[in-house]
Amino acid sequence: MSKYDQYKSKSTVFPHKHCPKCTKMVPEEEGEFGEYCSAECAGFFKTQKKNKKKRTFLFIGLYGVAIIVFVVLAILGNN
Repeated sequence: MSKYDQYKSKSTVFPHKHCPKCTKMVPEEEGEFGEYCSAECAGFFKTQKKNKKKRTFLFIGLYGVAIIVFVVLAILGNN
């Protein structure tokens, strides 16, 4: 039997999606946890999203402070 023949077999697979975190099968219809297989996987992505937002604001804030310092030093250097 070739590798291809094992995929040709008539197996019944119900329509499904895969959890973005752990890749377990999840039914297509929205379940208790949405597109995730469990509360643990859903919580992981929620905290990851919060952390990304915090990092973005921190980066913007630090960039703004650096620009202000540069402008102040440029003004004081011209005197």
